Amino acid sequence: MSYSISRTASTLSVVVPRRFSLIVGLFIPLWLAGWVILAVMNPTGKPQSVFLLVLFGILSIAFAHQWLWNLGGREELEFTAPTLASRRVLFGMSRTKVFQMDRIVRPHFVVSSTRGPMSGRTPSGLAFSYEGKTFRLCDHVTQAEATALVSEIVQHFPQYGESWGRYDAGVPDSESDVALVIK
Repeated sequence: MSYSISRTASTLSVVVPRRFSLIVGLFIPLWLAGWVILAVMNPTGKPQSVFLLVLFGILSIAFAHQWLWNLGGREELEFTAPTLASRRVLFGMSRTKVFQMDRIVRPHFVVSSTRGPMSGRTPSGLAFSYEGKTFRLCDHVTQAEATALVSEIVQHFPQYGESWGRYDAGVPDSESDVALVIK
């Protein structure tokens, strides 16, 4: 299981650690080092294009955030009877989103997908609708882990069995055996 659960009488806490990627861990420092070397080796001492300089800066900031997340990020979920608090923590700093449990509808598993050739991959996870918008939690959990997590939520908070009990696990995991029954 790639997450840990702790329970009290009124709270269900889930911690989903980042999934370390060696490729991200190695590529981003090499990317930054390569660009710094190109900048230092520039014989004119001036950037060739302001546009490329700005583009490099924006990409480098995005890459640096991804690299730091790869080193020490985690997601913390705290379920209570009235709310779900979702925190993405990076080295002690976090941002928190709070959702009212009775407004959460259509929880479902989201498979990993490719957003585009330059955008990378969207990891698998748990998603739900809230006030007309879709929110994702628990990046990189498998379908079985998401199903087990929803089962824990329904067991701990039976009053939300109606909405969370309608959890849609989607298609079976590729690792799972699929049986085709023809009558």
